[in-house]
Amino acid sequence: MRVAWVLIADYLRQLETGLYSPLASYRYRAIIPARELGSRGHEVYMLGVNENGQSVEFAAQEIRGADAVIFGKNHVVPAVTQRLIDLCRQLGIKSIVDVCDDYFDSPFKDHYLSIIQKADLVVASTPALAARISDTGARKAVVISDPFEGPRGEPRLTPDLQRLKQVWFGWETNLPPLFRHLGALVDAGEGYPVELTVVTGNVPGLREVLDRFNSPILSVKFIEWSLPALWQALAQCDFVLIPVDKERPGNIAKSPNRMVESLRAGRFVAAHSIPAYEEFREWAWVAESLTEGIRWAVRNTAMAVRRLHDAQRHIEATYAPKVIANTWERTIRSG
Repeated sequence: MRVAWVLIADYLRQLETGLYSPLASYRYRAIIPARELGSRGHEVYMLGVNENGQSVEFAAQEIRGADAVIFGKNHVVPAVTQRLIDLCRQLGIKSIVDVCDDYFDSPFKDHYLSIIQKADLVVASTPALAARISDTGARKAVVISDPFEGPRGEPRLTPDLQRLKQVWFGWETNLPPLFRHLGALVDAGEGYPVELTVVTGNVPGLREVLDRFNSPILSVKFIEWSLPALWQALAQCDFVLIPVDKERPGNIAKSPNRMVESLRAGRFVAAHSIPAYEEFREWAWVAESLTEGIRWAVRNTAMAVRRLHDAQRHIEATYAPKVIANTWERTIRSG
């Protein structure tokens, strides 16, 4: 097969190790699947577009002769996506729109509804997001989850009760629920002392905000996000926290990639419940009180480690890049 992914050029980087993007969605939902499909003999290529007319003309030429064109997340230059998906229809080339975030209560709603209705096939990153797409009256979507990206870590839980090492990582927009969790922890003023590492983008003023939470029971440090920094932070911690702001409707449809990466790293996870995390409830702590989950794991370290081993077996069978690529391959060939 000859398959093209259309992505925003500004978020693509060609490194010595290969194509890279700072956007997790581009790595999980384009670069990693494309690499796997390419290893199987398919001709797969990335088309980076922006407002520059030359990039659009180049993409328009390159998609001719493709068997399928997959449109990744792009509301930065929506007119380009609209033009290229219309071209696919004119040429009889299969067009696939990949939706990985809930933008159906955002200013981008009309754009996504339009390309969803034009496409030959729609892919969603979670069943909850597929249901959300269906609820808009647009159409049904095929579900393809995110593969894992990081290295496997040996399951380990040997916490130092004088200072529990915890990690939070993610996009800056996910910080507010972490702040609420930390505020409650400091206000309670009791429990195990915590050393929290926050791995995220270097947002102006973030260090000052995090410093305000430092107290006798809590020490917070910031590490600027990069993949090596994240893998190192996971390797050095005891626990991963994933608080969720459920008042933001878009969060309910999020993929389990933070849960998957943390468990694959061999670290116990305490997370608030969203549909994508329910699958991991028997191996991680998925409930409203993250602090209670940490306390349970401290008291039951051997059981927690056994659960981590079980979780890793499930993740290898379900979220390995080759497994996710199998679904992409079947989906692209379908119809």
